[in-house]
Amino acid sequence: MITTFDHVIVLVRDIETAVRSFEDAGFQVTRRDDEGAHIAEHRLVCFADGSYLELYAFHRDDPEAAKHRWFKYDEAGEGLADYSVTTTDLRGLLAQAGDRGLPHTPFAEGGKRRADGPEWTLRMSALGIGAGRPELPFVLEDVTPREIRVPRTDPHRNGATAIAAVTILTDDPDAAASGLALLTGCDTPRRESHPEGQSTVYSFGERSIALLEPREGTEAAARLAAVGPVVHEVTLAVGALDATTPSAHTTALDPAQIHGVRLVLAGAAGAAGAAATRS
Repeated sequence: MITTFDHVIVLVRDIETAVRSFEDAGFQVTRRDDEGAHIAEHRLVCFADGSYLELYAFHRDDPEAAKHRWFKYDEAGEGLADYSVTTTDLRGLLAQAGDRGLPHTPFAEGGKRRADGPEWTLRMSALGIGAGRPELPFVLEDVTPREIRVPRTDPHRNGATAIAAVTILTDDPDAAASGLALLTGCDTPRRESHPEGQSTVYSFGERSIALLEPREGTEAAARLAAVGPVVHEVTLAVGALDATTPSAHTTALDPAQIHGVRLVLAGAAGAAGAAATRS
């Protein structure tokens, strides 16, 4: 079973422009330089709970970039793409996935050395994009202390403290049901209305993963038709994570200002957090 969200991939075309846009929206953006060659530039928007958004800009002239499982989403434009979760026993989780007939990439262990010295190592396998059902995440298990890979950051001006929920577009929620039930431990997901359709919500602790079936004619339906199942929206807790309930105050940030990314601030301090981005 998974423990929390690890990170969400945000595809952008120019990394420095993206950094400025997210800073204008009230986020602190962190740079972690790793040694070695890379097919992309990246920056991190780290939260107090250890989760983060990864701003990811492919080196589009690198032929290796076009082979990456996220490249087709990048070709469709900027925005949210993939997501990951954490576990403390990846081998055990993959054994259970095998018992359920869920495809996944092979267990792998690797890492990088940061330019300032420390080395980070993790274990990884993907059940989603590039492996099986694209509604499912890739799963990580830290081997070295997490703070080496995910640097701590100052509080965000908009109040965001954690990734509370990830919403994925799909036209077949039943196809991902077995995988999400395994990952979250939630065998009885709830149904909720969404401004663009109907959601099936799998909760784990104070967090949740939602599968959104969009209504015809919505932006969500158009994106699903263009690229298939993909991350559509991320809810960020403002203040305490347990305050992020269906009745919590929510404020949606303007996607046009943050490279097409749909982010919702949720919590008692949501209005104040959103106001801080404009001060």
